[in-house]
Amino acid sequence: MQIQIPSTQIPQHWELIKFAAQQAHADIINPSQITAYCRNLLIDLLSDKLCCVLKIDPDSRAITAVLIYEVIINKLDGAKSVHGHTIYSFSMTDTYDWVNFFTAIVESFQDKNYEYIEMALTNDSLVKLAKEMQCKLKAQIFVLPLK
Repeated sequence: MQIQIPSTQIPQHWELIKFAAQQAHADIINPSQITAYCRNLLIDLLSDKLCCVLKIDPDSRAITAVLIYEVIINKLDGAKSVHGHTIYSFSMTDTYDWVNFFTAIVESFQDKNYEYIEMALTNDSLVKLAKEMQCKLKAQIFVLPLK
């Protein structure tokens, strides 16, 4: 079961959301910027710039995954899309669980008439899953360190 958390309920789930975001981005967040990153994340969630979905195990009622996303409106044609900001699992290790989670998320986004979902992925397991879910590669990002 997935539930979207209203911005008014973010504070009661904040520690869990913050932990998930820090873990999901641990390899790219500069340790000296964690406080600023978390503050900006909280501000964006409270102001509805970002949205949060929690996956809840129906039997234990435990939260098993966190998805943070942003709705983007194309300024040229008005098309709405979803940009995945963070996805983190506390317990889903089976591909079947991930596929079910993504399928439910996709269905809920289709009901809202979004054009597509986009995700920037650095985790090899999620890249593999995206391919299994028939996601198409839209762009590649190359980075040239300047320092």
